[in-house]
Amino acid sequence: MLSACHFRETSVYQWFHYENPTIKPVNLGNYRKLAEEAEKSGEKDLDFKNIPDPNLQIISHISNIIKHTRDNSRKYLSEHPPKKLYGIRVETTAPNGFQPPINLEEHHLDWIFDVVSRSGPLANPNRV
Repeated sequence: MLSACHFRETSVYQWFHYENPTIKPVNLGNYRKLAEEAEKSGEKDLDFKNIPDPNLQIISHISNIIKHTRDNSRKYLSEHPPKKLYGIRVETTAPNGFQPPINLEEHHLDWIFDVVSRSGPLANPNRV
């Protein structure tokens, strides 16, 4: 799941620099800024209209829990539980000091990959 999210983020960066070749490599920052840049690519290329998927923010929160154990992301998921992730369990305490587990089943991962795949853009702006 994290690899799929990272691939999408990298794709957004590649498109940004393809569209802005005179700008030095720049960190586009958090989820919101990356989502804005992905949306702009959809304005320029009709193949990417309506991206990113509206559920991508939920997946961003799941990633934050896995990578950073963010309490605000745990709180967001508890307040906005997506129906497609019914049964997901986020532990509030970390066993043995490790990151709190988040239990994702195969159908959760299928949905996550679908959302990420609808959140484009393609990795290669030249479509080669």
